[in-house]
Amino acid sequence: MSRRVRKISERRGRQAENFAVFWLMLKGYTIYERRHQTPFGEIDIIAKKKRILAVVEVKYRPHMQAAHDSLRTENIRRVAEAANYYQGHNAKIQDLDIRFDAFFVFPNFRFSHLKDAWRTY
Repeated sequence: MSRRVRKISERRGRQAENFAVFWLMLKGYTIYERRHQTPFGEIDIIAKKKRILAVVEVKYRPHMQAAHDSLRTENIRRVAEAANYYQGHNAKIQDLDIRFDAFFVFPNFRFSHLKDAWRTY
């Protein structure tokens, strides 16, 4: 991937994350972290709503099939390990239930927020 293409992809990814944060906040979520680094990898968004700690993986893709295809087994495992690490090192959230969501953003401001998305993979 060329440097130019990588920059464009990174910019789109950040815009998708910004959009996801905005939407989640509108839906009543409290955003705890964005782009949180752990020894297991990065978590795009960590948010809370009621007793649920939502770990959100954000993907910008041209269409739904490409979005679903982007969530591979190793990606899901990495995010789950990072989330368990995060929860284990933060006493104030250890009693919350973890839910893994996917937030897909498509061209023309279309999106899909799949709650508890990991169960379908």
